Amino acid sequence: SKLSNSSETHYEILGVDETATALEIKGAHREKALLYHPDKCISSNETAAAFRKIQLAWECLRDEEKRSEYNDSLKRTRAKVRGAASNSKVVNISEMNCELCDVEDDNELELDEEDGGDGDQGGHTKEQRLYSFACRCGDIFEILEEELQQQQAHDEKNATDPDQLQLWDCRSCGLSIQIVNDIEP
Repeated sequence: SKLSNSSETHYEILGVDETATALEIKGAHREKALLYHPDKCISSNETAAAFRKIQLAWECLRDEEKRSEYNDSLKRTRAKVRGAASNSKVVNISEMNCELCDVEDDNELELDEEDGGDGDQGGHTKEQRLYSFACRCGDIFEILEEELQQQQAHDEKNATDPDQLQLWDCRSCGLSIQIVNDIEP
């Protein structure tokens, strides 16, 4: 089994799922490294390259912080590929406008008094961030922080299937956006 496809992920190189545990990754690395180790097989440029890929994948996936950054990068890349292939656009949260608003039980939005609202809130409200992004047609995408959190949980659950990532549709022109959280918590 050759390891020559340059578009393979580190997970594919090691032959594990993206949800694999650290122990599963370690075992897969050990197995692949033995198969392609220069001291264990007839050396060629191909096997040397495969061994380097295995080592690179291992170096990234064994470190929790590097693995998390790599997973985020995979998610952004998949979203961009999906956006290019369909009528959608990838938007980073940092590109969106953000303002605080009160959200009523019926999800009506009302600006805080200090932001120009009238302060008449009648009923139970909670303060939340409202993210907005201007569509190419002039309409506005408006997404509440709570909805983005739900999207993030949905996308993490479906990270291995880019066709299942959450898209937000414009009410006017049909453009969809994929929102990527590029802000550190």
